[in-house]
Amino acid sequence: VTSELDFYDLQKSIGEGAYNSAGVSTLIAFVVLVATTKNVILTVYSCVCIVFICGFSTGILVFEGWELNILESIIFSVAVGVSVDFVAHYSHAYVQAPKESRAEKVKESLTVMGVSISSASATTFIAGFVMCFSKTLFFYKFGIFLVLIMGLSWLLSTFFLSSLLAIVGPTGKWGYER
Repeated sequence: VTSELDFYDLQKSIGEGAYNSAGVSTLIAFVVLVATTKNVILTVYSCVCIVFICGFSTGILVFEGWELNILESIIFSVAVGVSVDFVAHYSHAYVQAPKESRAEKVKESLTVMGVSISSASATTFIAGFVMCFSKTLFFYKFGIFLVLIMGLSWLLSTFFLSSLLAIVGPTGKWGYER
């Protein structure tokens, strides 16, 4: 038996599911980053950057008038997965840098990964920009999302995460698994 109130149950489920999927995705990203970097401190910093990327993108889209419906929940469900990419590459490059000081490690990670990450960001940004001209609502909204998430991911991973690592990044054996 259906009633007019079923719509509100769907809205409640979508709202709760969005938080749950973001939390589970961030937890999975945490596990993957710990496994790849073997450094808990670096993983915490990386997850903070990921949460900022997702939070800023969600806030901007809500400010622009997006409401959480089925279409938007599908788009938001990939936010953590898309935002973890650049952060993971910079984090791994930081760990693998053969330098001693934080500033040298950050410089090395930006030198090694900066061009690749900037190129990946630019090509995906352009693909999203082209999708913004679509007449299909899903492709239009997904294009806006790609443009926004690529721009924020590049900005925050390149400048925020790198600055954070240059100031308080792990050096020596600090934060590494035993």
